[in-house]
Amino acid sequence: MSTGPATQPLRERLGRAVGPDHVLTDPALVEGYVRDWTGRWRGACALVVRPGDEVAAMLAVKRALDPDGRLGGALLPFDGARRPV
Repeated sequence: MSTGPATQPLRERLGRAVGPDHVLTDPALVEGYVRDWTGRWRGACALVVRPGDEVAAMLAVKRALDPDGRLGGALLPFDGARRPV
């Protein structure tokens, strides 16, 4: 899939949001994101957006608090309340 003129505005907006280095359009780099680990299934996309510094920092904190990943995308506060933070 090419990154033609139709994807340029999206690429620019995403680049402003997460930084241009986090928006991948090189087919050789995108390839690693569209093929599953078995190599049997392949998707297609024009670009890949990787987390910016803020998201990467938040995920690092989440991994430190929940190293097994049992809580999925939510963390429970330490006061025992059952609500996502």
